Amino acid sequence: MLFEMGRNNARIPAIKHDIGSRDALLMEKLLGFAKARGEKFKPLSETALTLPFDLIRVGFLWERRPIDQRAWEQLVDEILLPVFMG
Repeated sequence: MLFEMGRNNARIPAIKHDIGSRDALLMEKLLGFAKARGEKFKPLSETALTLPFDLIRVGFLWERRPIDQRAWEQLVDEILLPVFMG
């Protein structure tokens, strides 16, 4: 993706939209499971829905390794739950 962005590929906006849409749909499905268990979430924008994936992608680009358990816990506890639950 970075290579294509560096080349000013005209398809980048479409690719980004497709990825964001898939990520948002996946999060809506996951949040649907949580809601079925009785958890409550505020209405979320597509930006909020894609936040976990965006953070994971950026983190992987910087670290060049999978996210460890501690990072997952921080992502959920310190970032996602406050954003999703308000």
